[in-house]
Amino acid sequence: MDLNQLLKNAISTSDESESTEKPAKRPDRFAKLEDGFTDQFTSLGVLVMAFHQEDGAVIVSRANPLASKLTDVARQNPAVYKALKRYLEGSAYINLVGEVATIGLAIMANHGINPVGWILDKAKGKKADGDSELSAVA
Repeated sequence: MDLNQLLKNAISTSDESESTEKPAKRPDRFAKLEDGFTDQFTSLGVLVMAFHQEDGAVIVSRANPLASKLTDVARQNPAVYKALKRYLEGSAYINLVGEVATIGLAIMANHGINPVGWILDKAKGKKADGDSELSAVA
């Protein structure tokens, strides 16, 4: 082989290796689902923390493992995946309500008002201690 032939082989070999590179993978649809549920569970935990710090902390600390297990179920069952995806796509409004509720409930807790207890007492027909505070706010 002469020098020109060696150069041609070297150039064609480098071109072939570049063309055999794999295209970038598209994002995993399950990773997006898992991230969405991790966010949902974390938000729920923060909301619960306004009234029960320890309970909310448990939810926040277990948000990622719970989202992972839920995603594993979705990987095995296309119907579950479809339902969970539909839930997350429609959850922008749920997230908005959750944020507003978190703010409102944290303010109420700061003023000693427990709206959950108040609602339960009302349902049972009892006059709750927080009635005067709650009606003063409303």
